[in-house]
Amino acid sequence: MQQYIIYLYTFLTIFGFWLALQISKRWKSMIFNTFVLTVLILAAILVIGKIPYDDYMAGNAPINNLLGLSIVALALPLYEQLRQIARQWKIILSTVVIASFLAMLSGGLLAFLLGSTPEMVATVLPKSITMPIAMEVSRHLGGIPAVTAVGVVVAGLQGSIFGYLVLKNWVLNIKKLLGFLLVRFLTRSVQ
Repeated sequence: MQQYIIYLYTFLTIFGFWLALQISKRWKSMIFNTFVLTVLILAAILVIGKIPYDDYMAGNAPINNLLGLSIVALALPLYEQLRQIARQWKIILSTVVIASFLAMLSGGLLAFLLGSTPEMVATVLPKSITMPIAMEVSRHLGGIPAVTAVGVVVAGLQGSIFGYLVLKNWVLNIKKLLGFLLVRFLTRSVQ
């Protein structure tokens, strides 16, 4: 019986997301970010129900196992836009290289200047990569993958909340550039 009850946590996660989605749709505001609300709802349920986090994570295995596959799912939209990507490969490549370098530099330099250990600097460096890859890079560099995952989420949320506002206020009317830059910000935490 215990083996089946543990999968109720997967249902709990789906319910938490559904509830957060309903709240986000009802009050359309960046404050009611679906991801943040889901985390808050699930954290409240775990604390109130005194559910051990390890049990919750074990019961979420079906969803957690899909995290790595989500990267593969990105291949379809990329394939569908292959012609546009090929035409604009120089601007895309230069933007990705510069943004990746600045993202690593900002996190790593800040951690170093704040007196972090080499382990923590290695943990912060991959914060702007999609989560499963960032966790592996962190592990390879000698960092702490779980903390890296939190950094990826925070970086992604910052991009999704502030990215649009910054770009909109800079009056960037080039829709393709705006779309590409927002996708770059948003895909940091979602995968």
